Amino acid sequence: SNTSGFQRTALVAVNGKLETSKGIVNIPGIYLEEESARKIAEDAHSTTYNLDRLGIPLIEISTAPDIKDAEHAKETAGLLGMILRSTGKVKRGLGTIRQDINLSIKNQARIEIKGFQDLRSMQLIIEKEIARLASLQKIIPEVRKANEDLSTSFLRPMPGPERMYPETDIPVIKITKDRIEKIKLPELISAKTLRLEQDYKLNPDMAREVAKTGVDLDYFITTYPKLEPITIIRVLLDAPKEIKSRFNLNPSNIKKEDYEFLLSALNNNQVAKDAILDILSKFSQGHKVNLADYKQIQADNLEEEVISTIKKNKDASFNAVMGMLMQKYRGKIDAKLLASLFNLHIYK
Repeated sequence: SNTSGFQRTALVAVNGKLETSKGIVNIPGIYLEEESARKIAEDAHSTTYNLDRLGIPLIEISTAPDIKDAEHAKETAGLLGMILRSTGKVKRGLGTIRQDINLSIKNQARIEIKGFQDLRSMQLIIEKEIARLASLQKIIPEVRKANEDLSTSFLRPMPGPERMYPETDIPVIKITKDRIEKIKLPELISAKTLRLEQDYKLNPDMAREVAKTGVDLDYFITTYPKLEPITIIRVLLDAPKEIKSRFNLNPSNIKKEDYEFLLSALNNNQVAKDAILDILSKFSQGHKVNLADYKQIQADNLEEEVISTIKKNKDASFNAVMGMLMQKYRGKIDAKLLASLFNLHIYK
């Protein structure tokens, strides 16, 4: 990419719309952008540019002035973000997605507020800016910055149309009907959430988390057919968060093949579900896992130990005796099987 002090923009779509709780918000255009090189130093003899932004495609989506209030702006931004995440083609997280707000009071100049990164602050900043504008006798068009304290501050005057000019040496790229028909639309996160609820009998919160994180639950259920969906979700989503909160371990160290190894072992009945946390903890620390250490004990071999433990601890509670047994056989036996054996013999 050529070093440039200006942003290049290509128009890729027009005349879209978004359905919201407060009516249709029209989308006049979607643009593909290449950022300009950032000027980081300048003296009398030279100018230094940083090229880290060049070659990185940015998508800009413009909305028509159909957004009615601050709450509606937050909803619209959230819906657009959900659609983008549903493609699986965009970077996520603070710093990768920004929203700019064009705000005006009727018959007054337009104010642009730049730098929204956290949707939770959008509504409050807009409301505070409306109050600030309402207190002014004359509103001057300008670009302002969204601050952490929910206020705004002056950045620069509002640019005019003279700053925009077409490229003279880049031909129009025609998008044919045949090309459009080959595009496979992604399943929206909202639609995927409902489907996961219905297909796998998940509760709404669990289905929403699976959809938002992009976990391909359909693939894992097909690949490991003996496992219940909730067990797969525990391995891929719940347990990694638990080892971070309980043991201060970094789940990002766990590789894709580590998860596949554990799911395969569970599917083949080589380890008990109670071993999930322990195995993922080892993987997060870079340790190897030997399945022989987790070889499950069958009910026939365990029954004698259950009877012996009950006899030795006649006055202990159910939880206390279960705790003793689980401590000894953690990761080697299913807790439900152990509890059923315990109940079978305690009530004989």
